[in-house]
Amino acid sequence: MSLSVRILIAWFLLAGLATLLFLNSILNQLPSSVRQASEEVLIDSANLMAEVAALHWEQGFAPDSPFAAAVRSYQSRSLDAHIWSRHKTRTELLIYLTDSQGQVLFHSDPALIGEDFSRWRDVSLTLRGEYGARTTRLDPQDELSSYMHVAAPVHSGEQLLGVLTLAQPTASLQPFITLAHGYFWQRGGLILLGALLLGAALSIWITRSIRRLLDYVERVGNGER
Repeated sequence: MSLSVRILIAWFLLAGLATLLFLNSILNQLPSSVRQASEEVLIDSANLMAEVAALHWEQGFAPDSPFAAAVRSYQSRSLDAHIWSRHKTRTELLIYLTDSQGQVLFHSDPALIGEDFSRWRDVSLTLRGEYGARTTRLDPQDELSSYMHVAAPVHSGEQLLGVLTLAQPTASLQPFITLAHGYFWQRGGLILLGALLLGAALSIWITRSIRRLLDYVERVGNGER
């Protein structure tokens, strides 16, 4: 194997390893970064909905209440939103309200009304005056079955009435993560190709320099000036 080929292989392995390690560190961080950005939006949305819930507190949240009717209208909306690689056709947020004891007053799933949610982190932390959030899987074996829950306190003046929680399926974020994965791998391939071309040029330059040096030494050894 010639010296230039050895240099090219060594350079390519070094550049390839560095690129793969860099891409791996970014791609491992990508899902949590996307979820953090989504959580920030959920925080604002939950606090806005908490203010709306406070206005309806006296009326209650029975199935025939204006609040419940508005949520049903939201759930029945058909969407036609093209968000980069994803075509969003339906709403996905879950909404539930608990009182100051953690008992469910309203839930997107009516079967859960009356349940005790006081032990869930989103409710328990919010009732203690802290930031309440959790991520829970519907199927413990399926990571994509998880929901991000973000809670906000419902106040009437200084009195804490209860807690409103919004929940978003993490599966709705997966198309964006997949798109970003493809983008980074594509750019990584271009970087490796550039490294290969640079390595080829570098190996040719080094090999030529060494050959000139060897030729010079040989000529000097033969008595030439």
